[in-house]
Amino acid sequence: MINRKNNIIGLVRYSVLTDYRTYKQHDFFTEKYLDYRLGIFQNFLLKCLQNQTDKNFDVFLLHSEDLPQRYKDIFNTLEENNVFLHNIYIANSDAKNPNYDAIKTRIIEPMNFNDLFITFRCDNDDSLPCNYIEKTHHSRTLFDFLGRLSDSLCHNLIGVLDGNRQY
Repeated sequence: MINRKNNIIGLVRYSVLTDYRTYKQHDFFTEKYLDYRLGIFQNFLLKCLQNQTDKNFDVFLLHSEDLPQRYKDIFNTLEENNVFLHNIYIANSDAKNPNYDAIKTRIIEPMNFNDLFITFRCDNDDSLPCNYIEKTHHSRTLFDFLGRLSDSLCHNLIGVLDGNRQY
């Protein structure tokens, strides 16, 4: 269950086909590739998330609806065992949409935030310092007046969302 009091939301595009991956679609769902990626996820990002000093966050793993059932079962078990983890299965066409309308509709809008919330995006093979969430909560006070904050770990960017504008 999503904790609506958590105001830090992580997004991980785990097994969604995006436009830049079209050249690899033929091997994207092979058992060898999925096992390799699962091992990296479990040994890096998942362990980093499990060992956060501040547990007040939610992470959404975005998966293709075409992910083989064996892996859906594994990720559903991981979700049951990690309160912060939430699986979202989406159509490949939704993942290729640059506005991510389906994702926004399924994750952000239902949470009905009236307060600041901070999002971060990382890849399944990324790692985070064990105090990443704690430091993000502490730095939140600097951004209270801005509305919404987005952190992209892969490019060290911070975007401020104000209504429909992004800076």
